[in-house]
Amino acid sequence: MVTPEKKVEVQNLRLSYGPKEVIHGISFDIFKNEILGVIGPAQSAKTSLLRCINRTIEFTASAKVGGIIKVDGIDVREQNVFELRRKIG
Repeated sequence: MVTPEKKVEVQNLRLSYGPKEVIHGISFDIFKNEILGVIGPAQSAKTSLLRCINRTIEFTASAKVGGIIKVDGIDVREQNVFELRRKIG
């Protein structure tokens, strides 16, 4: 049996805006050729999750991100931001 290739790995992701934590330690993997839908009510941090993955969360001064996010096995904080956004845009 062939093990599917992980494209995105999120481990213990936490996100706070100032003192308010909006993402509370979530973890998941997305595999090659897998389709993932992120659904939830308004103000449930769906967009914030995507902004963490593509690093646009860095434009928000009060945001603090913890945990690990990897795309193609490489931590997003170690990747060239422009290539990262082109890849996952």
